[in-house]
Amino acid sequence: MSTSESQPEPASLPSNGIVASASGTSSNDAIADATGATSTPGATPTTYQAPVKLSVHALKYHTQIAQFNDCPPKGTGGYGIGYRVCFADPKHAKNFLPNAIADLSRQDGRAPVPCCSSYAVSLYTTLPALVKKTKAILKTNPKFLLKKGDHYAEVKLEVGDGRSTVATNDGHFDFFEYAGFNAVARINNHAKMVL
Repeated sequence: MSTSESQPEPASLPSNGIVASASGTSSNDAIADATGATSTPGATPTTYQAPVKLSVHALKYHTQIAQFNDCPPKGTGGYGIGYRVCFADPKHAKNFLPNAIADLSRQDGRAPVPCCSSYAVSLYTTLPALVKKTKAILKTNPKFLLKKGDHYAEVKLEVGDGRSTVATNDGHFDFFEYAGFNAVARINNHAKMVL
């Protein structure tokens, strides 16, 4: 190949966090592994796909969520402010870990069954919604605050930070963070919850 011939540009990740193939086509089924190589689950490879360099817009837990169909869900909600239960130290290692990664067990010792949303960070649209849910959880799980903390963090979310689901009626939404997202750097407010 002469130097005047152009090579195809490497594939990139679209804003939805789904990997694009080296041919430039994207597929919701294409998955990037830790090396950046892509594959389509269940498909027999017929051609070589060049490795894709992961960017900050790759989902942080893309390898784990690849086992679920339509994860994260295609319909995503808005961005803005999210509230989450956390520890007194805003930099505590477990503050922004999804349940499947934090490996929390229920009070009766059963481990939660992994599902798509277990790889997302649970957030609430308002502080009153978070407090209401926390009070409800404490009625059935009195050790909840020991595992999750007794403070809250108000986190500012922007489009390049990840993907969020549409909030439910109680104000809860799942936030699937991109690999480059730093939740601690996005904390606007952090204080003890008044329950």
